[in-house]
Amino acid sequence: MHRQASNTAVIAITTLISGALGLTFLTPTARSAAVNLSPSQQTLLKSQLSENYNCQLGEILYSREIEIGGEKQLEGRIRCQDQREIDFTQSNANQKFQLRLCQPTVC
Repeated sequence: MHRQASNTAVIAITTLISGALGLTFLTPTARSAAVNLSPSQQTLLKSQLSENYNCQLGEILYSREIEIGGEKQLEGRIRCQDQREIDFTQSNANQKFQLRLCQPTVC
């Protein structure tokens, strides 16, 4: 009983904080799996990073495919050669990436 109440409290607090900060966390109903970017996705990502952030891709720190409500989305984080980190999401393999500079208060 105590463990269930603790889990419920943690979920409620996480939801409250994430809503206040505008963050999204994986919930128990979301599924994720590690995935490698295709060569065309890597080319598009490199191009967008260069155009939007003057970033030369150093490494892909992680990428994963998440499924929420039957919809799949790619998300991950890269590190530029100058050590900045940028989060990315892609709703569909044929669409541009959404990029967001990773700030210490968010990451």
